[in-house]
Amino acid sequence: MLERVNDKTDVYSFGVVLLQLITGCKAIDTTRPQGETNIVTWVCVAVSYANASNIICVPKMFVTMLVKS
Repeated sequence: MLERVNDKTDVYSFGVVLLQLITGCKAIDTTRPQGETNIVTWVCVAVSYANASNIICVPKMFVTMLVKS
């Protein structure tokens, strides 16, 4: 399988790095429950359940805030 790099993959990769910086979590975290191992999926689900303005972008506080929601 040959993967090609293009504008879409660059933007997605930048978004993943940005999420890692904001949350302090790894891009792929196998210690998280099934379906939440990918940081993009995890954040999308978290944002859909919470008001985006209530999510605090500090690594430990972000996780605590999501658990309490």
